[in-house]
Amino acid sequence: NELARENVLSILKIQSIHSLQSLLHTNNVLELFNFDCSDLIEIKKKSCFMLSDGTYIIKCGIINGLNYLTNILKLKDEQRTKLNESPSSLNELIIKHPLLKAFISYYKTSTISLDKHQEGFLTTLINNITSNLKCPKNNVRYNQTMLNFALSLFILGGKNAYEFTRLDISQVFPSLTTLKKITSNNNENVIEEGKFQIDHLLKHASVIDCRYGFISEDCTGVIRKIEYDSATNTFIGFSTPLISSLPSYKHFQTDSFDELKNWFSTYEKAQLLNVHMFQPITINSAPSSSYLLSAYGTNSKFTSNDIWRRWVFIHGECYSKQLKVIGFSTDCDGKYLRAMRLLSGFFTSLSNIKITDKPDAFSIIIPNNWTWFYLRKKQLLLFFQDPIHLCTKLRNRLLSKNCNLMMGSQTIKLDYLDELIETGSKLDHGLVRSDLYPKDRQNYASCVKISSPTILKLLKRSPDTKIVKLSYYSIC
Repeated sequence: NELARENVLSILKIQSIHSLQSLLHTNNVLELFNFDCSDLIEIKKKSCFMLSDGTYIIKCGIINGLNYLTNILKLKDEQRTKLNESPSSLNELIIKHPLLKAFISYYKTSTISLDKHQEGFLTTLINNITSNLKCPKNNVRYNQTMLNFALSLFILGGKNAYEFTRLDISQVFPSLTTLKKITSNNNENVIEEGKFQIDHLLKHASVIDCRYGFISEDCTGVIRKIEYDSATNTFIGFSTPLISSLPSYKHFQTDSFDELKNWFSTYEKAQLLNVHMFQPITINSAPSSSYLLSAYGTNSKFTSNDIWRRWVFIHGECYSKQLKVIGFSTDCDGKYLRAMRLLSGFFTSLSNIKITDKPDAFSIIIPNNWTWFYLRKKQLLLFFQDPIHLCTKLRNRLLSKNCNLMMGSQTIKLDYLDELIETGSKLDHGLVRSDLYPKDRQNYASCVKISSPTILKLLKRSPDTKIVKLSYYSIC
């Protein structure tokens, strides 16, 4: 019963018996009642009967309880010892659990194939799981390789994918709080708003043996809110002002509450995030992922002159450190298009600025038979528009009810595709009406479908289809 259990625990506790081995190696736990000690008076009163001559007799329930506990523990200890020492028991365990057999086969193979100083990823994964299985939740440890793997999964897969994966194997993936601490403690991983991370880019380029690259710039919509960044001691979320066409670095850094209050009343919250990405061009065939060069909040109140000056600055900074920026890529925004035209000299020029006189400008030889192609022979940078944006804009122009899409003297229409859907088999063309008239004007998948090789072959069979129409669909 509860009273007898408490008395047994008190007898063990007063003798500092706190472990299984300590209990099993004690010859007589009840021997303490033979001693005349003032510290034992209280426990003797609870666990014994006192006779008229002053002697104590231990209650039989306590004796039986201790004997039962000791016998059970000795039996379990003997079974565990036999299990650890008996090869037959281990064989039975392996047969019962095929996963153990697979592990043994894997470790035998990996021991032979891998260098003794090298440990494979799967081996590290298994070792990390097994070592954490026997640890309490507040004392798990993660190998550095596993931490790097967890960070990669979180960055590439996102928060939801990471948390879903962690549900089953938390012994491998630390909590999101732990990940944030790891990233915040690594100063090299901190992206500071408005700062061009050129030094970090150079380190990345040296690791992958890269000397050339392309840079893309674009804006994306964000939720308007102001946050404090403890890593840089700045407030982020305001629209970063431009100084000489460049974002003002650490512009919103203050220790004054009045100045912060003034910012809220004088500066807009950024509705857009302007991002510069560097795409390495390497000698080897393996593609390299793009690198974040800079990011800052903006309100789109900048001009084409701000854009091309920013591009020239980035190009010059990289060139001075032996990294060549070949060109820039953006979407079809009018400001970016004008900046491209100004720098490339496409039917316009920069007044009082000879951009092609810079020492890093290069010459372009255009074939003589390219009479349709115009490009200045000497260029500082090359430019590309995002082909997905171009394709969707052409498709949307084709869908417009207010204006016609012309190619030369020919009008491009959807009538041919309409007729193909009406008269042809869907098994042949695979089109539906929503591909021609999508509600989402940024639906790139429909552009791919209407310009597929199968559609072009079917259109060629129609005697009414002009070659200019086919050229348009192939351009898309």
